[in-house]
Amino acid sequence: MGVGTATSFVYSLKNLNRGKEANDLIFGQLETYLEDNLEDFIRKNISVSMIGERWTLPKSLHDKIKQVEEETHKKDTKQLELMLAICYAGTTDIVEATRGICDKVKNGVIEPNNVDKTLVDQELCTRGLPHPDLLIRTGGRLRISDYLMCNWPKLSFTSRTFVHLSFKKPSLFKHCTPFRKEKGLSASDLHDLIYALFNY
Repeated sequence: MGVGTATSFVYSLKNLNRGKEANDLIFGQLETYLEDNLEDFIRKNISVSMIGERWTLPKSLHDKIKQVEEETHKKDTKQLELMLAICYAGTTDIVEATRGICDKVKNGVIEPNNVDKTLVDQELCTRGLPHPDLLIRTGGRLRISDYLMCNWPKLSFTSRTFVHLSFKKPSLFKHCTPFRKEKGLSASDLHDLIYALFNY
């Protein structure tokens, strides 16, 4: 058992309001991280993609993300699909998806009665990705902060599902036990899942 898809909420669109100094710091660290880990991504067959408002990024980071995406998408086989949500907002994604659907209706591409959940999913920037089963939220806050707002139909919104902890294996195993029981996983399956999370 392993993790096929993971999404990391790196920086929200709202975070841009923190100001140029804070943004430059985060963007600089992210660019360095991508540069330092590119070979590791390739070696481990990790396919990296970005969702979010690319136009808000400095050119150097924009170009680095494009390079990482191109280099990690060359192989047909992949062990992990890693999505980086950068300058992303779930509500913005919903608005853009709605506009796209409205344009299709206006131009006669589809009929209003054809609009359904599947079509909405196809218009989101997360199209083609499975809906998340587990949200790991560090920092002690029990909220999703405008993150993948349309993508949580299989997630139970309880205090058991939101994991707030110091990110260590024993603590993570303890807090994920309710999730394991809800999904019908064995203790061994959960161990393998956590091992995969810590070794990507």
